[in-house]
Amino acid sequence: AEGLTVLTANGNRHPVVRIRSDEGHLGEDVRVRQAFKLATDRELLNLDLFDGVAIIGNNDPIGPKYGPYYDDTIVQDYDPQAACDLLAEAGYPDGLGADEPIPFHVADAFNYADMGVLLQQQWAEGCINVDLLIEPENIYYGADGWLEVDLGVTGWGDRPTPQEYLVTAYASDGIWNESHWSDAELDELIAEAGVTADVDARAAIYFQIAHIFADRGPVIVPFFAPVIGVTGAGVDGIDLHPFAGRTDLRNVTVSG
Repeated sequence: AEGLTVLTANGNRHPVVRIRSDEGHLGEDVRVRQAFKLATDRELLNLDLFDGVAIIGNNDPIGPKYGPYYDDTIVQDYDPQAACDLLAEAGYPDGLGADEPIPFHVADAFNYADMGVLLQQQWAEGCINVDLLIEPENIYYGADGWLEVDLGVTGWGDRPTPQEYLVTAYASDGIWNESHWSDAELDELIAEAGVTADVDARAAIYFQIAHIFADRGPVIVPFFAPVIGVTGAGVDGIDLHPFAGRTDLRNVTVSG
């Protein structure tokens, strides 16, 4: 529209689709985790939700924002038939949730409700049947229930370094380890990255971490979403922050 300027800040904001993976839960078998990944069409999610302007993610929280720490060689295959085959191998010949759909908890924030609908449709093609439960944020995050469910989507904002995600959400003792994933090799690499100052050496560690997530991780990071804003005529000085809601407006000027 005339007189309007679109502002975009590319950061590391992303949803985490996570499958609870401790003993006795949905994602205990790595083949189930892989089936979810194979049944997820990230390109279509990007097109439908963002008109293609988001950045496709791997299955870990280390996005392109982090430059040399991001491994852009990992390929995310979309193959629903392969997902069905893996589930059959894992003991689900009729598909996952064939008798009773798996509850899929999604917070009603950003465009996650729409994403939940798309994922439900995509996963059905990969022999995964879910019951979509779109919940207000105060319900989704209330009483730490989001930390206990088997399948859900949690929104993560931009962080200055990837280490913050890894320590809080993916280390075995992470305070927000919502997938309940415990991997000794991953724990060692997270600790090593935290004390490695050399950029190249730290990048090599993060690459190893990215491949662990791709091979056996219980999460899907389908995309990294930009923060988008609009200004009217005469508005100057806005430097859009990649964490939604944290833009500093003190230096903004408005002219008539």
